[in-house]
Amino acid sequence: MESFSNSYAQARSKFLAAAEHRGLAIQSVIHPLRGPDDEILATDVVRLGVAAAKRTLYVTTGVHGVEGYYGSGVIVQWLRDGWVPPADIKVILVHACNPHGFAWGRRFTEENVDLNRNFWSLDQVPEPNAAYAEIQHLVEYSGVGADSIEHCQQQLAEYLQKNGAANFKIALSGGQPQSSQGLFFTGTEPTWARHTYEQLVRQHTQGSDHVFYMDLHTGLGPRGYADFLHQYATGSTELNHLVSYIGERVLGDERDEATAQGLEGTTISCFSRHAKELGYSLLGGAIECGTTPLDRTLEALLQETALHRHGCDDDQLAAQIRQQLKDVFYVNEDDWKQQVFEQTCDIRQGAINYLTDLQPEAKP
Repeated sequence: MESFSNSYAQARSKFLAAAEHRGLAIQSVIHPLRGPDDEILATDVVRLGVAAAKRTLYVTTGVHGVEGYYGSGVIVQWLRDGWVPPADIKVILVHACNPHGFAWGRRFTEENVDLNRNFWSLDQVPEPNAAYAEIQHLVEYSGVGADSIEHCQQQLAEYLQKNGAANFKIALSGGQPQSSQGLFFTGTEPTWARHTYEQLVRQHTQGSDHVFYMDLHTGLGPRGYADFLHQYATGSTELNHLVSYIGERVLGDERDEATAQGLEGTTISCFSRHAKELGYSLLGGAIECGTTPLDRTLEALLQETALHRHGCDDDQLAAQIRQQLKDVFYVNEDDWKQQVFEQTCDIRQGAINYLTDLQPEAKP
C-alpha cells in the first residue's frame, strides 16, 4: 500500500499532501528539535467534518514513535480514499504524537520517556516500581557489545525459566520513574509530547457531547491481528457498547496475559480527565496490531535502549540495532499492511455506528 512510508519525513510529507489535496486545514505543532536530516518535526492535525459537530471520533498515531508507521499509513489512506464521516460527526486525525521518536527511530521521546506512561496525574508523581528494580540489572545492558549482551541474556534466561515471559514483560513495561535512561520511563515531569497531546485533546473535544477515541499502536499480539485494548470492567455499560459496535475482539480471546496488562499514565488517563472536566461521554481505547513474537520485540527494545544510553562506535552495528527495532514494530510487507488497514477500517466503522446511534440526550 503506497500510503505507508519508510521514514518519518516521508510519512509526514504524504500526510500533508493528502490533506492539502482534500483542501483541509492543517494544524501543525512544531517540535523544538530537528530530525536526523535536519527536517522539521511536528505533530500535525486535520479535521474531517464541521467543527460544530457534537460527536467526535478522535484518532491518534505515533504515541510510541517508531510505531507511527502503521497509524500514519492508515490515516493517509483514509484521506486519499476521500472518506468523509456522517454530517453530524467530526473526525480528528492526529499524525505523529511523538514526532521525535518517530523521526529518530525510537519508541520513546527525546527525554527517553514512554509517552504512554507520562499521563499520570500531576498531583501525584509516580512511585518507584519495585518489580522493575528487581530486573533492572537484566534489562539495562552495560553496552551493545556481544559480551555485555550475552552476560545479561544468560541471567535473563534463568529469570524467564523461573518466572515466565509474561511476568517479565509486566514487570518491565509497567512504567518506572527511577531510571531515566532505562525502559518505559514515566518521566518525572510532563514532556513536550504530553503537553501537545493534552492541548490538542482539549481543543478538539471541547464542545462535544460524545467522543470515541482510537489510539493506534503496534508490537503485541499475533501477526496482523488488530486487538482493541481498553480499561472497562466486565459487565460494564462501556464494555457492552464496545462488544456491540466493535465486536468480540474487545474481549481479548486472542490476547495473552502480557498484552492484557493494565497500565497507568496512558492516553486513556488523558482522555478520561478531559471527559470529566469538559462534560462529554467517552468510549474507546487503543488498537494494538501484532507484528512479531514477544521475545523478539523485547530483545530489540533492550538493545536499542542500550545503544541510546551508551552509543556505539560501530556504525554498522548501530544501524543494525535501529533496523531491528523498526522491524519489530512495523512489518513492511503488503499482506500485513492490508490486514491491519482493513481491520482498522472495521473498527472505525463500528465507532461511527456507535456515535450515529447515540440519542442527543444520551450519556452512556
